Amino acid sequence: MACFRMNAPSSAAWPWAKWATRLERNRYYRWMRRLYTRYADIAPVVFFGGGVLWDVLTLRRIDHAIDNLILGGYLVLLGGCIVLAALRIVHRLPAQPLLKTIEPFSISGVQFFLGGLFSAYVVYFTRSASLTASAVFLVILVAVLVANEFVWRESINLPLMLGLYFLATFCFFTFFLPIIVGSMGHALFVAGGLLSLALVGGLVLLLDRWGVFASTAQLVRVFAVMGALFAVMNIAYVQNWIPPVPLSMQAGNVYHNVEVTPDGYELTYETPPWTRFWRRSSTPFTYVNGDNVYFFAAIFAPTALQTSVVHRWQRRSSDEDDPTWRTTDRIPYTVQGGRLEGYRGYTVKSNITPGEWRVDVETAGGRTLGRVHFKVVAAPDDAERTFQTRLYE
Repeated sequence: MACFRMNAPSSAAWPWAKWATRLERNRYYRWMRRLYTRYADIAPVVFFGGGVLWDVLTLRRIDHAIDNLILGGYLVLLGGCIVLAALRIVHRLPAQPLLKTIEPFSISGVQFFLGGLFSAYVVYFTRSASLTASAVFLVILVAVLVANEFVWRESINLPLMLGLYFLATFCFFTFFLPIIVGSMGHALFVAGGLLSLALVGGLVLLLDRWGVFASTAQLVRVFAVMGALFAVMNIAYVQNWIPPVPLSMQAGNVYHNVEVTPDGYELTYETPPWTRFWRRSSTPFTYVNGDNVYFFAAIFAPTALQTSVVHRWQRRSSDEDDPTWRTTDRIPYTVQGGRLEGYRGYTVKSNITPGEWRVDVETAGGRTLGRVHFKVVAAPDDAERTFQTRLYE
């Protein structure tokens, strides 16, 4: 393991020395630093909450250039804070005025940027997830978000900190590369993982060159953590546990008729009883012979992305000994991105039978975007059905 001492240039040659000196003389900065030192025990929680609150107030849509620029900036600044924190822990920080000024905040910076990144991922992945299929992955993300409160402590080892940095980078490329390339698939997911390994691995080797790691075994542990996370993420992808970002289902339900008009999609559903005045779909679906069931969905996709989605129609077996879901139809269509309210589309099922049904909205690779359950019941012979419509623009 290579190890050497970094030789610092003189203060006069350091380009930020004058800025650091002015900052040290600023009374507001000195007051903030004293306040931070006094409440150092709770500072990480405050920084953590600040990162989450900032995301809640500022995040718009997953393909927004400014949002992605902010998250990319978070990753860069997080890397810088990790470098400063690592050098600080092993007492190898160069004696530069600016570094001396900002290094006390480096670990809280790790706290803030990790909180900001993982809270953004929770927001984006939740929007894109079917909770039935992606619950495990979302629980892990939330757990990492909460556990981030403890990463600031110096007792936390460096392999864990760098492992979280790798995971944050991998999650970013999971949706950023499809936005840039305009397509989705396992190959692109793996490419994002390999790119993350290259970037974070390069930072690890740089830290090793600066003498951060006490032994070769510690360096090996860092790469072992990243390798394990890479394998787990790919297993989760194959098992469809990772939500299909950057796609997300904006709306989806069952209707008696769907008609395309110049103003939008006209959705027809049975007038609900007054006790369920809020209902705006045909759930439960009452039918007579000759009725078709229409499933309408609106799916958001980034501007440059074009992909296929599938409506998988399934009926629960009436056999009490084997109440499994059986697929009756798989109907694909193409989604074109760019519309904030989602790309609108529908499929039709004829020859419906009474019972419990559901429609899974999936990507072509089988990853679940959403799921809608509904019950089909036969209308009484003397029933007078009335219908109303609503417009989805």
